[in-house]
Amino acid sequence: MRETTIAENYEYGQSAVWGSDEHRASAEVGRVQREESAAEFWPEGPARHDMVAKVRAFEDGSVEFSGYRRTVVKRLNDLRDLPRRARGAKPETEDDKEARATSVKSAAKRAKQNVRLRCKTARVTHMITLTTRECIADLERFLKLWDAFRRTMARHSEFHYIAVPEPQKRGAWHMHVAVSGRAALNLARRAWLKVVGGRGKGYCHIRNPQGAHFGKQWKLDALASYIAKYIGKDIADTRFNKKKYYTSRGINVPEAVVYAIENSKPNCGDALKDVLTTLCAEFDIADIRCFVAIDGSSYFASASKPVLLAA
Repeated sequence: MRETTIAENYEYGQSAVWGSDEHRASAEVGRVQREESAAEFWPEGPARHDMVAKVRAFEDGSVEFSGYRRTVVKRLNDLRDLPRRARGAKPETEDDKEARATSVKSAAKRAKQNVRLRCKTARVTHMITLTTRECIADLERFLKLWDAFRRTMARHSEFHYIAVPEPQKRGAWHMHVAVSGRAALNLARRAWLKVVGGRGKGYCHIRNPQGAHFGKQWKLDALASYIAKYIGKDIADTRFNKKKYYTSRGINVPEAVVYAIENSKPNCGDALKDVLTTLCAEFDIADIRCFVAIDGSSYFASASKPVLLAA
């Protein structure tokens, strides 16, 4: 009885999808109309090469441009017109299996981007590293110290931070923290020593830009990229669903505006030239960073306004 019901349902479903002559005729007419109307957009065959461009503008005037190529296949339009059950189940390929296996790396990549964008939004200027003399290998225990430090620093109303935990070679955890302003440095040093129990129980190290003197201010883009690189060093399956960074409230990253450009320039290097021309008209060349993929499939460019601290 059960097998008969399944067979009947299947036959009914197939007949409902394709058994109607009107449906077949309508689908054929739609296909012909699409081919005629889209002929001008498909001069090179069954695929069209588009460009996806993103622009993110920050409140201080800093800006980021990024873009990548996207190949649109004509056959996809035909599949979209079919009923969902008539499209067929997509078989799992080796690429799909690799994609599942690299989900941890994808999560780390997203976290890196979030850290970098939050650093730029918060206008961070300095980086500190919080360590303990005791070898605390238990992350949960170390995070209790971090939470006490964070609550102490919260008394400073303008304190914003972006923090990334990392294990040391000896197995103990420490915390890299990006902050803004010299006042936050002095307050952070006192707060951390209070949390760990006094001098000799821990250390608040102020990390300087390479080749710079003590306490020198970082360039915004450089510091944002520097602290983001710590994410992913210790990423493992055991920490996949746990927080990879910590940040203060009130850091509102601006949304990116996305543009889709049909039949655009085939190489992202050419698109980057136009972006750099625009940036050089508004920013000093020393404040512009950019790169393009070797195969020309993507590009990135950013320009930041200098952070001016009170004397």
